[in-house]
Amino acid sequence: MRIFANQAHIFPESIWLNGNLCNLLYIMKICGIDKSIVLAPFSSQMQDMKQDPNEWLANEISKYPQLIGFGTIDFAKGDVVKQVETIHSLGFRGIKLHPEFQRFHVLGNSFLKVCEVAEELELILDFNTGVHGNMLSMYSPILFDEVVCKYPRTKIILEYVGGHSLLDQVLAMIRNNNYRVAENNSTGMIFTGLTSVFDDIGEESIWFLVKEKIEELVKLTGEDYVVFGLGFPYRTAEEIKKDIEYVMNLPVSEEFKRKILCDNLERLINL
Repeated sequence: MRIFANQAHIFPESIWLNGNLCNLLYIMKICGIDKSIVLAPFSSQMQDMKQDPNEWLANEISKYPQLIGFGTIDFAKGDVVKQVETIHSLGFRGIKLHPEFQRFHVLGNSFLKVCEVAEELELILDFNTGVHGNMLSMYSPILFDEVVCKYPRTKIILEYVGGHSLLDQVLAMIRNNNYRVAENNSTGMIFTGLTSVFDDIGEESIWFLVKEKIEELVKLTGEDYVVFGLGFPYRTAEEIKKDIEYVMNLPVSEEFKRKILCDNLERLINL
């Protein structure tokens, strides 16, 4: 079964040796992963190198057609419209966003400008969701419902699906959007990202969803709106292999498994 995975963060070797491009390619090979979405570092993670993260990523993956880049926004720099346009001009297909880490409000003016331009340029918005320590009123998943109302052609991936703490908000928003799509012929899409949710070992326990919750999530989201994520380099090759095996053992059809592991992301990226 072909695998096209989301959520591979890569970094310069000087920042994170195990998170470099060569290690990603090695893990993809031993785990049987054909293609991957690769995420640029955030600006704060590359301050000492004085390089633009998006330009750095574009250069790193330029020779690897199996890697599809997503850029990042530096909200501290301002001019977010120009940043989104630059991400598009680099050939990236989406934008990685982490409201807590980047300290922006999901309904703030700067972020809504990002959404407006991203919708026009058909860029996907990939969000970290779940409890991260900042005020929940800034980034709770239920806030994305208003974002999708404002920008009904937006395509969103919600990684970690809120974790066990905020899963119900994610499900409520998705079901609400399904009604909008049916009633208003909206073309917006909300995908749930199955990343780092399959086990309860160590720090990642905060994202862990028990078997019954994952099965409920998959059922309620629908077979066309679930994608698989690596969580590289935060997850090891052995953990990624177990995650793939978990999806293969879900009590759903083989077609559904193909959609989770490859087809849905291909459709979203328009490959």
